[in-house]
Amino acid sequence: EASNIYAIKDGKPVQVARFFNENRISVGFDEISPNMLRAAVDTEDPRFYEHGGVDWVSLTRATLTNLLKAGKGPGGSTITMQYVKNNLLEAAILSGDAEAIAMQTDRAHALQRKFQEVRLALALEKNYSKQEILAGYLNLSFFGTNINGVEAASEYYFGVHAKDLDVPQAAMLTAMLKGAELYRPDVEENKDRALNRRNYVIQNMADAGDISQAEADAYKATPIKLNINKVPVGCEADQATAFFCDYVVWSIRNSPEF
Repeated sequence: EASNIYAIKDGKPVQVARFFNENRISVGFDEISPNMLRAAVDTEDPRFYEHGGVDWVSLTRATLTNLLKAGKGPGGSTITMQYVKNNLLEAAILSGDAEAIAMQTDRAHALQRKFQEVRLALALEKNYSKQEILAGYLNLSFFGTNINGVEAASEYYFGVHAKDLDVPQAAMLTAMLKGAELYRPDVEENKDRALNRRNYVIQNMADAGDISQAEADAYKATPIKLNINKVPVGCEADQATAFFCDYVVWSIRNSPEF
């Protein structure tokens, strides 16, 4: 989570600075657009609401394909399994434990990781609702350098809150779940690839019955419309409050309570 410093102006709190290692703003299930929820499920895990954490049909199919293609087939991971994977990787990176990071990234540990994801996904589904898992997954997902979670991504790429994403916007963010840096639409060489992937997600929504084919065709005919909002970081972002902000940061860092 990002840390914010506020001051009081005319009796109301006003944000004067924001600090983050990863720009992340967690939001609840009800604060995420139904368009985003449907796009993610239709593309990443169509049987999300039916399985208990593991889609055994998809996993078996993916395993057999990978055996035939020397590990270059699909992953077969459900949203729950991806959520587990993202959590484990995030925890390893935050801990700075080289062995834990290697466990989550090295190809040599791929089979062990998959067994771990299956076990933890099954356990997760017994203790959390589908809504909590889906919201957690979208809050933890990576959408480009220093852009983490659907709320921060919505604000950065489109200048809207996650609850206000329309279908093309939601489809574009869902497209990035496959590979944020590969499909991020604000990079010139990615534009055609990003558009094709966005339209693929839109078609998935139509195939699932969440939008009509006519709506899908109309959405696919529109260009990607961005409204980039870069988030300034640190005290220098606002020169009017920089001295006050530095004083607050110094006070906190030198306080024994922290």
